Amino acid sequence: MNFYDSLQWIRLYNTGNNNIINFILYVREVKMMRVFYALTFDQETKLKLADYRNDVANNSIKGTFVDLNNFHLTLEFIGEVNEKELNLLTNILHEFKNFPKELIVSYIGSFKGKNKEVVWFGIENNSKLMILQKQLRKLLINNEFNIEIRKYKPHITMGRQILRADQTEDVIIQTLKLPIYSMALMESKRVSDKLIYESIEELVF
Repeated sequence: MNFYDSLQWIRLYNTGNNNIINFILYVREVKMMRVFYALTFDQETKLKLADYRNDVANNSIKGTFVDLNNFHLTLEFIGEVNEKELNLLTNILHEFKNFPKELIVSYIGSFKGKNKEVVWFGIENNSKLMILQKQLRKLLINNEFNIEIRKYKPHITMGRQILRADQTEDVIIQTLKLPIYSMALMESKRVSDKLIYESIEELVF
């Protein structure tokens, strides 16, 4: 689970006299993990998404684009959790039995900032997806996780801090049918300064 415990020895000295008072303090440190729930895709599907990502990248002045292996659809972001919370989140994942079999992408949209955008693939209306996300959020709230309550807008992030040469609105693309590979509890971490999303536990369809 990538957790560790360490003992930290702190010695405090009484310099007012010659007596040395040693206090041994045991500090239990637990590594936190940054996690979220997501729907994932197989490699073939990720390659299709990457083709459109590359088109946008080639027509952008600058930005950070999502790595091929990081494509996913976020269901709910959790944040930093400890080992006990992680075990509970894993149990919650196994509560689910019914999932959408596929998602349909038909346009590229964005969340606009002052000068840059978060660019994403827009998902067509999918009632099974919305029910799944609603049930997940309810379970998380019932288990006292601090979830940001806002309207859920399903999307697959393509890139962040993007400055496109052509500042157009939503772009209609050829319809893509994306088979769902799994529902997963994911960890977000940096390895050698590279952002990686790694599955901790998943339900493969």
